[in-house]
Amino acid sequence: MEVADGSRIPSTIYAARVTIPELGFNDWERVAAIEMEHPSNRVLLGRSFLRHFITSYNGRDARFHYHRLGPPIYEDWDG
Repeated sequence: MEVADGSRIPSTIYAARVTIPELGFNDWERVAAIEMEHPSNRVLLGRSFLRHFITSYNGRDARFHYHRLGPPIYEDWDG
């Protein structure tokens, strides 16, 4: 797997069901697992996931926001 600094590290590839109800996302994705010095539950979202969304970053709050691609859904606007 190639990481952000351009170096390559060995990884194991799995298929995993990724479900994020808040984003309406529920699909099988190819995921890569790497050995970590300090195990963590953090994940790195790759292009295979991000291709479904427009992503924005609020630097002041240090938060990412994901918006599903496609036409807006107005059904919830009337209560």
